[in-house]
Amino acid sequence: MMNPLPAIVLAPAIAALLIAVLRRGAVSWALAGAAVSLAGALLLALGGEQPITAGLGHLGPLPLGLAADRMDAIVLAVVTFVSFCVFVYAIRYMRGKGHAAWFWSGISLFLAGMTLLVLAADWLVFLAGWEIMGCASFLLIATEHEESEARQGAVKAFLMTRTPDLGLYLGIFAIFAATGSLAIDASATLPAFAAAGLLVAAMGKSAQLPFQSWLSGAMAGPTPVSALLHSATMVAAGALLLIQAYPLMPPGVLAAVAIVGGTTAVLAGFSAIAARDIKQMLASSTSSQLGLMFLAIGTGFPGAALAHWLAHALMKSTLFLTAGHFQERFGGTGFDRLGGSARANKTAYALFLLAGLALAGLPPLVGYFSKDAILAATLRGPWPAAYFTLATAGAAASAIYIGRAARLLFHGAVPQASRDSFATMTAATAVLATAIVVAGFGLHSAVTSGGLEMPESPAARLAGIAALVLGVGGGWWLARVRLHQIGFAFARRHYRIAGGYRAVIVAPVDRIALWAGRFDRCLADGVNEIGTFALSVSRSSHGIDRVLSYLTLWVGRSTWFIADSSKLILEEDGLAKLMDRIADGVRRLGEHGRTWQSGMAHKEMLITLASSTVVLAVFIGALYFT
Repeated sequence: MMNPLPAIVLAPAIAALLIAVLRRGAVSWALAGAAVSLAGALLLALGGEQPITAGLGHLGPLPLGLAADRMDAIVLAVVTFVSFCVFVYAIRYMRGKGHAAWFWSGISLFLAGMTLLVLAADWLVFLAGWEIMGCASFLLIATEHEESEARQGAVKAFLMTRTPDLGLYLGIFAIFAATGSLAIDASATLPAFAAAGLLVAAMGKSAQLPFQSWLSGAMAGPTPVSALLHSATMVAAGALLLIQAYPLMPPGVLAAVAIVGGTTAVLAGFSAIAARDIKQMLASSTSSQLGLMFLAIGTGFPGAALAHWLAHALMKSTLFLTAGHFQERFGGTGFDRLGGSARANKTAYALFLLAGLALAGLPPLVGYFSKDAILAATLRGPWPAAYFTLATAGAAASAIYIGRAARLLFHGAVPQASRDSFATMTAATAVLATAIVVAGFGLHSAVTSGGLEMPESPAARLAGIAALVLGVGGGWWLARVRLHQIGFAFARRHYRIAGGYRAVIVAPVDRIALWAGRFDRCLADGVNEIGTFALSVSRSSHGIDRVLSYLTLWVGRSTWFIADSSKLILEEDGLAKLMDRIADGVRRLGEHGRTWQSGMAHKEMLITLASSTVVLAVFIGALYFT
């Protein structure tokens, strides 16, 4: 049999590349990539029990590759099946909307990243899939990037997931230091700080407290993105990380995993109850359900977490796609707008109720079996009373917000529909809903075939049924009450303390950016001043150089003249000529003076008087001016 592992990953990756480059035929390329990936996953799931590997090369002495055992094959089959249904749904949903190439390229890359993560045989390949999904989610949330809400949601998701991602790097380094290998199946117990790093990374990706609020901003993306993001890909990757890393976790960190998960299940469930928008309700529901998975892992039963992971992928994708039906037909997702819409869109409402009741734990739907396994796991954990209370409260919250949403959608004046129903959207949603009904009967065998335990307990079943009945009934009644109380508003804002995300993250980043801008301007001004001073010095030096040049030239010419004169004087012929000239001058002066000596007394007296007058005049002038 041909190895299907490379095709499962490469098909959507190549589709994403072709769409980005060619900018045409986006739907065809994306569907082809998703179909090939689904076919390969089904071939793998039906192929047998033996693991399959595929090498990708080496990083020094470390081999890199893909691998799939029985558990990986089942997870991959669910991922590709849900993704293909979402792709089909998106054909009609995205028609007439802008950024088609952006959307289809991003969602294909998203699928490639998740399949790479599931099939990773080593932690470096796992990290590559993790990062690809982070990049694709940023692009998909910002599909309608001309809208400020979409841009802000994408940035918020990026910041609140990328920062905890540093814990994954820390954990991978620690795994290599502890085992000398990067293979995912390497056995060792990590130091507490490294295991805590993996937990923090999973908390950010899976929107656990205190990182849960980024999911609400992610709702700004198209509904197919939300369906894929919340069901079988990015958000679920955090829980999948902890399932993979469970053998490496020390007991103390497992207790922290359980506490984080149980607390998130309850508080995020309360946020879903208080929500005024169907997509916001489902976003908080995702955090709550993933919290239940964390709780199961922390109690020591990753098999129960995996069962709920598989069931949640089917249930949550169906819920989001039905929410998309209401959004497309009635132009919004707020409960105020959608009141009474169920009576005008009966098929979508029926599919919503089916998936919602499965999430609440109605037998024999798939959610009943997975939630029962989580409740049973808490009873067998280290602190059964505390863990069971948190799990039961989380299960009850699921039933309450489903019951409340069911009534809010049903009661009220039927709104005016802006569009008709679309057959392809309804068909894709119906296929997923059918899987919700069927999958419950094979869930136990699917999990145990992967070597994991799926616990059962009569007490857990009774608690689950009680939570379902009381929760749905309480939620139906609660829909009659307008939730304006302070506690509900606090939950609706995702327990924002001290200003929340904007005060704790955005404002400090803005201040740092402002300080950096000021420093940059000061630095630029300083460089400019130094440059101006250097230029003025250069200009001054140029003037000084000119003066010095002229002075040097004058001194040189004077020196040359003196030297020439000295040469003239000191030469033998020159000195003789000079003496001859002096003697000739003296002789002529004497001859001229003899003309003044006439021997006449009156003439001599006249000369003496004139000379005395000149001398006296000079003397008097000197006295006067001094």
